[in-house]
Amino acid sequence: MFETGEIAIFQRLNFTPIFFGQSIVGPNQPNNTYMLAFDDLAARERLWKAFQADPEWQKMRATPGMDNTELNANTTNTLLQPLAFSMVR
Repeated sequence: MFETGEIAIFQRLNFTPIFFGQSIVGPNQPNNTYMLAFDDLAARERLWKAFQADPEWQKMRATPGMDNTELNANTTNTLLQPLAFSMVR
């Protein structure tokens, strides 16, 4: 979904994409990982609500073969805070 429009939706809605990758070994295949940056938790909540309501996203996720359960074996969500010496801030 990233390659077929999801990143464009993120960018249009003013998300800050940092990283997109696909696991090549390990359990729970297929497995995609991505990292987005937000100014704070309130911004994260606001942007995710806008993303979930976005008509292009709704159309994309309704497309046969594009359901998240078909594309990923497992979905998790981790919130990270950078350490003082992190290059990604």
